[in-house]
Amino acid sequence: MVATFVKLIRNSYRLDESKFRVLIHIHEYHDESGIKDFWSKITNIPLTQFSKSYKKSNTGKRTRNNYMGTIRIRYYDYKIALELRSLYNTFVRVIGL
Repeated sequence: MVATFVKLIRNSYRLDESKFRVLIHIHEYHDESGIKDFWSKITNIPLTQFSKSYKKSNTGKRTRNNYMGTIRIRYYDYKIALELRSLYNTFVRVIGL
């Protein structure tokens, strides 16, 4: 789903790839570098554009093996944000939400 979203944005707009920023949410016990490598390959965004990961403390009740965390991708461009907001508002008006 993430790869599809990034591909859709890239195919829909002329982007400056350096404006992508990525934040990963993981637990303390996960392999941060391995998870970042995984998401970098999925998104085709270089590791240099990844922020310091958010690490949630573990209560010790449960561990999640093979968990790749959650990802937040940001792209900083005000004009694209306005266009997406306009498209959303039009969509909502048309379907009556």
